[in-house]
Amino acid sequence: MSVIGWIDFSSEHRNKVRTVIDLLAAPGVLDELGIGVVLSSFSDQMFPGISTIQTRAKYFTLTALLLDDFKQNEMRKRNPRNLERYLEDEEKGCRIQLAETHGEGRQNLGIIGGSFGLRRDRDVVRHPSSIYWSGLQTFGIVSPRNLSLAEFGRRVGKTPSLSALLAERGNDKGDDADAEDAGSSVRVRVPEVGSEYWDTLTIDLTREEAEFLHLQIVAKNL
Repeated sequence: MSVIGWIDFSSEHRNKVRTVIDLLAAPGVLDELGIGVVLSSFSDQMFPGISTIQTRAKYFTLTALLLDDFKQNEMRKRNPRNLERYLEDEEKGCRIQLAETHGEGRQNLGIIGGSFGLRRDRDVVRHPSSIYWSGLQTFGIVSPRNLSLAEFGRRVGKTPSLSALLAERGNDKGDDADAEDAGSSVRVRVPEVGSEYWDTLTIDLTREEAEFLHLQIVAKNL
């Protein structure tokens, strides 16, 4: 990793450099009245699981399918990738597939990273899994709730004991150790997709995906 630094010989030099850095920084929003928290609270109540940076419902199901594949297949390999590396590779592959499928028209379809096209040497700073993670939990697609994406990855590697699974289902009282073991389990609900799903990947929801999302949202009374 390369870094850039400077040596300031006076407070004047330091202030000039800081002014330049501030000019180069991304624009932000000042919440001088402190109503941002109130606004977020109303937003969570009226539009749970949804934010303004989420533009395509497809990413809810696409991300869930990738997380399920990581849980069911990647972790069974002899040398599995960790979740961060797995998502970095697979989400880039999905972005390239979507760019190839939609061609030049991808620019206005809300494809994350669509401007990079088929390039593998470029990638987005924030991946779809990060953007849609809160919604996946709110809609009950990923459980338990209140896990970070990184914590999800760590817990996937832990296999709960049989007694813990029974305790979790209420069929066995179990003990404290079992309860702690059961708490490490994670679940991912996914729609049914055909074998051709990944080869014909598009940004549009399939009928099965749309029905799956509808049922998840209704089940959560959202």
